Amino acid sequence: MPLLWAGLAILNSARDWRDDLVEGRRRLRTLIVAAAAGCTLLQALAIWLTGSTPLDVAGSTASAALLAALAMAVSWQLLGTAGGGDWLTASEAPAAPAAAANAAQAANGSARVVHVHARQAAALDTLLLQQRVYREPSLTIAALAARMGMPEYKLRRLINQGLGHRNFNSFLNGYRIAEARRVLQDPAQAQTPVLAVAMDVGFQSVGPFNRAFKTAVGLTPTEFRRQALETAGAAAGSGDAAGDSTANSGSA
Repeated sequence: MPLLWAGLAILNSARDWRDDLVEGRRRLRTLIVAAAAGCTLLQALAIWLTGSTPLDVAGSTASAALLAALAMAVSWQLLGTAGGGDWLTASEAPAAPAAAANAAQAANGSARVVHVHARQAAALDTLLLQQRVYREPSLTIAALAARMGMPEYKLRRLINQGLGHRNFNSFLNGYRIAEARRVLQDPAQAQTPVLAVAMDVGFQSVGPFNRAFKTAVGLTPTEFRRQALETAGAAAGSGDAAGDSTANSGSA
């Protein structure tokens, strides 16, 4: 059972490891998983070699010392992290297309994309805004880096340090939700099911789409569409009324 739980913990941590764009957090996660797995393996080995029960080994002085050393190592890493560990609690940067980031950079004259060649930023901009690769549900950061012809770590640095995003999936979802908003507020597509919109922009199911959309917008997709269409209808009605009033005044 301890080995099974250790394996599940490793799988759970590794599942999102590649999507994490913060290098310090990735290193810490690797340290914790490796140390915890090593501790469990040592305990299992001790049980097998000594014939002791798992409870005896887990409650031994050696096991307590090992866990204390692990806790101290993790605490040391946290305390020694530059920026006071802000990367553990800071929220995701607002989603913004690469073009907007590049325009802001040109406007204020500062090098917002740090240590990244302009050609790489332009390639990312092309893939996301023109080719819309974010529509691919299974797109990974490794696949995106391969399309750009650059190492994965450089792409991580570009998205994290240059554009301010901490998670790759959240970064992609920003583009997906921006397109979904355009579709949902379009009266010509009012009959398009929300599920179809979610699938078209790159989500694999409607559940994650609803959660991501509400987190970003504050409304569910259905609520957002209803409000947007009501606002558009009210604006159209006001415009028609103003036109009729002008026409009547002209006739008089």
